[in-house]
Amino acid sequence: MPAGIGTRAWTSIAVVGVAVGLVYAPSHLLTIFLLALGFVGVMEMYALLGSGGVRPPLPLGLGLVALLVLSAANADISLLDVGVFLAGAAPLVWGIIQGPRPGGIQAWAFASAGALYVGWPLAHFQLLRFLPQGADWLILAIGCTWATDTGAYLCGSLFGRRKLAPRISPGKTVEGSVGAAILTAPVGVLLGKLTGLPVSVGGLVLLALLLTLAAQTGDLAESYLKRLAAVKDSGTLLPGHGGLLDRIDGLLWAVVVTYYFVVVVL
Repeated sequence: MPAGIGTRAWTSIAVVGVAVGLVYAPSHLLTIFLLALGFVGVMEMYALLGSGGVRPPLPLGLGLVALLVLSAANADISLLDVGVFLAGAAPLVWGIIQGPRPGGIQAWAFASAGALYVGWPLAHFQLLRFLPQGADWLILAIGCTWATDTGAYLCGSLFGRRKLAPRISPGKTVEGSVGAAILTAPVGVLLGKLTGLPVSVGGLVLLALLLTLAAQTGDLAESYLKRLAAVKDSGTLLPGHGGLLDRIDGLLWAVVVTYYFVVVVL
């Protein structure tokens, strides 16, 4: 049995349980929860980005994440477009107020990128929730992300031999990645059928494979940032998992993929 699996499993079950409860809760409760996630997430992201000495202004980042999340609270994607523009423009205005200084370009780039990386996907939680059967689509995204994480961890721990990305995340293996896909495909089909989503079995398998690819890429993307910052975890919020971003890095990507699969493919 892989070391630490007990703590990791209980933490994962608790996180998934809370997420499922909020998915079916009234939309304003989901908005409040996403704001809380966004604030913690941007604090962790800014700490990572600022590890080299150039720290983005945290109050601005908190405001930008709130703007992005709230702009999607009424399901109007055009307002989210405005939020994305402001996420790029507001740090420049901040720089104008502060005046030219060493590291100013990096501070602007970090402030915008950090806020967008956290806030833009979180906004898609709400956009997806407002679609027909939106809560069920969210459950599918959450379930497939959980299956990806579980399959990769178990298969990688038990059978992993070949490194997937040794320069970025030495613990990840090809066997773990394959195991994630093998587990995620049936989980996606099962959840799709249980919730009555209007997709064929083939479509569900395709979406599940896209979601496992997205979740694993999101995980590797955060691992890349942590490698650059020379830290093991983004934080210490969740026992057995590290920080919040360590837990939701793949889900952020998976929800975006699910949303555009529904609105573009279906």
